[in-house]
Amino acid sequence: MEKKQLPEVLTKLNFMRMYSNALLYIYIHGDLRIIMPIFVDDMTLVSKLEQALEIFIMELGKHFKLCNLGPTNQPLGIKIDHDCLCHSISLS
Repeated sequence: MEKKQLPEVLTKLNFMRMYSNALLYIYIHGDLRIIMPIFVDDMTLVSKLEQALEIFIMELGKHFKLCNLGPTNQPLGIKIDHDCLCHSISLS
């Protein structure tokens, strides 16, 4: 596998790097949005469409060795609680 840099690959996959935060990438195509904050060698993916995330993870896996740890529940020591019935997210 050829060694590549993450920003190069994300640009090829049509992600935009945010000027306000260089470690935040966003993909927008029609109604589809994927938000990806990066912290050192960890990244979190956010989208309303689970299938879009799965496709992106497979595509990214063609360029890098990945370890999918499942849903994010405590990044940087912040606990995330999802309440799907109330359509809410709580941070503590």
